[in-house]
Parts: sequence; structure tokens; C-alpha cells
Amino acid sequence: LDRSPEEYYVSAPFKLPPGHHLCEVSWDVQLPPQSWVRLQLRAASTRAGLARARWQGPEGEGSWWKNYQQVRGMKGKWVQYRLALGARQCGASPRVREVTIFYIETGV
Repeated sequence: LDRSPEEYYVSAPFKLPPGHHLCEVSWDVQLPPQSWVRLQLRAASTRAGLARARWQGPEGEGSWWKNYQQVRGMKGKWVQYRLALGARQCGASPRVREVTIFYIETGV
């Protein structure tokens, strides 16, 4: 706890099916006034490698994906997402209903 207006939720690692890559992120949330949700991804070729992978958004480290934004350039079989849940008012935290990470088969 650092008294900042954001808290973080880190997903469990998940493995993409062989021959697939990430293509889009989306989430369904209830946002009270002065609250927000942001998302970053990290990917690695192994599950253990995720711990060393950097969190990133569409512009690399320090950037965040927007809801329903296409994902390009993320490579790796193992993926995790991190949500930043923010609120300016005590007791007005966002409520996350669902996070969806879309992937598609890589064209050969």
C-alpha cells in the first residue's frame, strides 16, 4: 500500500494454443465517477520467462492498452495481463466483470 490512487491485479499466466498470437484486449467494468482501469501485457516463450518480461502497452514500457484495442507485436507462448484499478474517491473503486484476451491463428 503506497497511498497512490491505483492498485494492481496480475492475472495467472496462460499459454496460447500452438500457432496463435494475441490480437486484441477488452474488459467489462463498472466505473464509478473518477475511477479508471488500464491494462498492460507481458509475454515470454516460457512460463518462467514471464517473471523477467517487461509490462508493456502499445507504445512499449510505460504505455497502457485501451479497451477494445488491437494488440500488435507481442510475441511469446505465455502471456499475463496486469490491471491498474484507479479511483480518486475512497470507496469508488472500479468493479471488473470480465477481461478478455483475444488471440487468432497465425497465418502460414
